[in-house]
Amino acid sequence: MTYAAVHLNLPDPVLATARRLARCRGESLATFIENALLCEIDRSDFDVVRDDLIQGFAASESWQEVQGRLALMGFCLRDGHGDLSLHRKSDGAYLCDLGELGQNAKELTLRYGHPFPGMAQRWQIDQSADLACGMR
Repeated sequence: MTYAAVHLNLPDPVLATARRLARCRGESLATFIENALLCEIDRSDFDVVRDDLIQGFAASESWQEVQGRLALMGFCLRDGHGDLSLHRKSDGAYLCDLGELGQNAKELTLRYGHPFPGMAQRWQIDQSADLACGMR
């Protein structure tokens, strides 16, 4: 990878904050700014395809189908910390929780007829708790 020198004019408070954050992360200022830009680029790319992702969920009739549609766009669903989240397929980077796409794992489970692979036990526990509370 080749690099090009860039000159930035930043307001003093922004520069001071960037230096402080870089120092806290153990990074150089240049690395901190590069990572911040890469994060913003990733987020922008994700925002561009958000509608396509939502349509992929709407058109799918199973977990396998939605995973296939997401994979064609370079994404995948993963079970993480009790809920599903969207990740970039190439490197596994976290992008957002399912809710940020207007989706709900419980509703999709009911629609697809079974929980997301690997979430079956948690779904049974949650469903039992809902029934006990009269929520179903």
